[in-house]
Amino acid sequence: MGCSRDSTRRNIESVRGMNAIPATSRRATARRAHATPGRRVYAWSTTVFPGLDNDGDTTQNDAARAAGYSESVHMRERNFTRRNVFQMAAVGGLVFAGSAWPASAAGSSRELFDQWRATPHSHPLVPNISQAGYRLGSPLPTPPVVATVTDFGARPDGRTDCSAAFDAALAAAGKAGGGAVYVPAGTWLLSRPVFLTQSGVVLRGAGQRRTRLYFPNPLETGYRPNIRSDNGQSRWSYTGGQVFLMPPGRKRQSEADDYAGYETWMIGAELGAVGSARRGDLVLHVDDSSRYPLNRQYVLEVTNPPDAALLKHLTGGIAGAQSYPWQTKAAKLVRGAKGMWPGFEVLRYPVRFTAAPTPATLVLEQPLKWDLRPEWPAILREPGPMISESGVEHLTIANRLITETTHLMHPGSNGVCVHNGIDCWVRDVRVEHADAAFASTGSKNITFTGVSVGGRAWHHAFINRMQSFDNLFEDFKIENWTVPPVAGALHHGLNVEGLTAGIVFRRGDMANGTFDSHRGLPFDIVRTDVNLYNDGGVGGAGDAGPYYGNRNVHWNARVLNGKARAVDTRTLAPYSATVGVRGITDTGNLKPDYAGDLHSVGLEFGVTPSIPDLYLAQRAELA
Repeated sequence: MGCSRDSTRRNIESVRGMNAIPATSRRATARRAHATPGRRVYAWSTTVFPGLDNDGDTTQNDAARAAGYSESVHMRERNFTRRNVFQMAAVGGLVFAGSAWPASAAGSSRELFDQWRATPHSHPLVPNISQAGYRLGSPLPTPPVVATVTDFGARPDGRTDCSAAFDAALAAAGKAGGGAVYVPAGTWLLSRPVFLTQSGVVLRGAGQRRTRLYFPNPLETGYRPNIRSDNGQSRWSYTGGQVFLMPPGRKRQSEADDYAGYETWMIGAELGAVGSARRGDLVLHVDDSSRYPLNRQYVLEVTNPPDAALLKHLTGGIAGAQSYPWQTKAAKLVRGAKGMWPGFEVLRYPVRFTAAPTPATLVLEQPLKWDLRPEWPAILREPGPMISESGVEHLTIANRLITETTHLMHPGSNGVCVHNGIDCWVRDVRVEHADAAFASTGSKNITFTGVSVGGRAWHHAFINRMQSFDNLFEDFKIENWTVPPVAGALHHGLNVEGLTAGIVFRRGDMANGTFDSHRGLPFDIVRTDVNLYNDGGVGGAGDAGPYYGNRNVHWNARVLNGKARAVDTRTLAPYSATVGVRGITDTGNLKPDYAGDLHSVGLEFGVTPSIPDLYLAQRAELA
């Protein structure tokens, strides 16, 4: 579309020059939640690292000092046994209920951002998305080349089937302990999908315009059928890729289930209970912190109770969530409801710990996105199969041009799908003639950068589903179609769904599509610095729950055709913000899910906000 990004570049220095909040001004507070003779229990605020010595005296712990904090804390209760953990949980609901933030307090984007700066992990409207992307937003690595596909018999003539050669080269890279498999310039025919299953292995071309992977067969014929028995629809319409990143255990499980089983995170053994905590907290209370070696992966598993208490919490606790018919309109999310998605009886979030300041506390690498309460008990587990430190880069995935099907009948002319991946990336990749171009299924901290979708009309351009978290899509482009949609087709755009959270879309240009909150209660979502021709449909099954959870933020969006639908969310998304949207000339929108006050704000319509890129601004503050 040729939309300039000069304004973003001009404002980078002003964003980076903002005065960060000094550590000494971040006041630790401990709320006295319950007291009995000789015993006190405190619920720690977002910015506290509780440091306790063996006597319970006032201390200053190493973890706090290392993080730039200087507060001292005092607590007489030290031994957080399993019983103590749940004693703390018993008072959690009283301590954590409600919000002290008036939604109308901010009169401008700058004021709203300044409010967020004061409480970056727990602000009621704006989530902390500064840690989205590979390794919490770190620069992408460039592993050395350890294999080249031509060494295994591949030929770039567009006629020789190179599938076996690609498989052999990827296997050799895995056996070598990781590294890049190089695909030189040329057109490489692949009759079936490519699977990256080993951590640390990267598929690298010579450039998006130079290396072309040509797939004549969609997944339905090149891999395996994936038709739902209940309605005849194809699951390849919204998942799967001509290039998969998925661990061997996940591949085996999905194939054994005919891709009809649960798609969320696989898990290992239960390790122990977790006490109450508040959204934004960095400290977990456990039985014995020595059981959890630091800087490795675990899974925080939270019960999703049949009364939808957790789901209501993920709306910010608005009154309208109490009257919402969860058992019928959100059956896919509610434990015990008919039609619940497999695996959604729990909410699973991969976590790491950076410190164990006491025998009963662990410091999280990232702040919590929701409260931990006795109404929805939490445990820690060993992780199941995951793939990490793998990527696809510098190439084009070209599907054979076949006529688009009607909605949800797509055979799987897809692009890249990351399934149960963490800390992976897709860089400088274009997908042509796609049904579903770029997908994250139950994955976390994946960076998609410099990616584009072109060719004929597509169903999904970008997808985040099945409890995906903290993915970053940046410098993306959805090109104008070369072939328009057929009658009965539907296209979406920047998709989030299925209890997905922490997703960021930034610096993008969209010739087609929309901001697709695809039901399933996505929360903590940011779309920032995006130009769009807003012509897509917002999807989601009628029993998949609300379009929006809390803290959905649209910040600096330019609408090129006047349509407000799904971009202006003031009447749709609870405890959310629409900021700096330009170009809206109509008032048509989605039908709201919730009755009553949403406690959301709309600021600076028709004006480019002084902070053009919310992700960049948050990184300047916190990274």
